[in-house]
Amino acid sequence: MNDTQRQQIAKLRGKGYGYGRIAQALNISENTIKTYCRRHGLGGVVANDTIVDKEVHYCLCCGKEVVQQIGRKEKKFCSDKCRNKWWNSNLDKVNRKANYEFICPHCKKLFSAYGNKNRKYCSHSTVVVYNNAGIEKAVFYVYNAKATASETTTIVETETSDCCWCGNGYISYK
Repeated sequence: MNDTQRQQIAKLRGKGYGYGRIAQALNISENTIKTYCRRHGLGGVVANDTIVDKEVHYCLCCGKEVVQQIGRKEKKFCSDKCRNKWWNSNLDKVNRKANYEFICPHCKKLFSAYGNKNRKYCSHSTVVVYNNAGIEKAVFYVYNAKATASETTTIVETETSDCCWCGNGYISYK
């Protein structure tokens, strides 16, 4: 590393550039930049926390002013508490992509599960009854809106019973 590079490192750190960005600009190893900066008192300099634009941003939940930082994604909430509160009260605005629909092998009702494509039963109480009954294999119907009736998969062996939860009779396939 030569003197010009050392001066450029000091100049860029003063502007708030990170080690990686300086390393890319000067084509020097990031670890070399880190070591040099720490040994010469240039470590820990962070970009100033100035507002991104002159426009004032407010928390979507409580209305407090939210300070924006340069180089960061726009903040919409002043805290995690406000963010959670707002999203929980605006569930209709959540874009859920991992919805799966199944038919419960126990009570034969269609149910949907978010984020768990391996779910088999519609409720915990159904799982408990099924496990306590000693039934090892259960039917696993996978309902797909685009699938035809022939694409629904079952394991064949039958047993009749009543659902503990809803009371409906059903035929279970093992």
